[in-house]
Amino acid sequence: MSTTTEAQVLQRLTSMRADLIHHLAEELTAKLPIISPRAHHDDSPEMHHERMVKTATRFHDTLMAAAGADWNLITFDYSWASRVLIPLGVTWEHQDTAIIAYFAIARRLATWSAEEDAALTSIETHMRTEVQAAYMA
Repeated sequence: MSTTTEAQVLQRLTSMRADLIHHLAEELTAKLPIISPRAHHDDSPEMHHERMVKTATRFHDTLMAAAGADWNLITFDYSWASRVLIPLGVTWEHQDTAIIAYFAIARRLATWSAEEDAALTSIETHMRTEVQAAYMA
């Protein structure tokens, strides 16, 4: 797999941003429990969905920034986030659910050549490695 292929895959993911975020938010809303710092106040399904849209947006944008610049951005971002999210009950399994779902959705939304799929797998592996290292530290 070449760097050019990975760059092309990232460009396609960027062009698919709205669809990826929409589908990821829907899937996370269905799969993840409502977790709220003020569960008695804002635990409605609508608020949960809104949080999942924000989660999906941040996921995609962080991935694109890190893949385009430095994978350590993911480590930094998730290290910070884990200090806030773990006390709220957000586990590594929640994070891994988002990673699995995002790349499965990308594969459903577009047709990828074998070389592009290998690049997509490489990007997914980078993401998982960095998030897990940050989240499990």
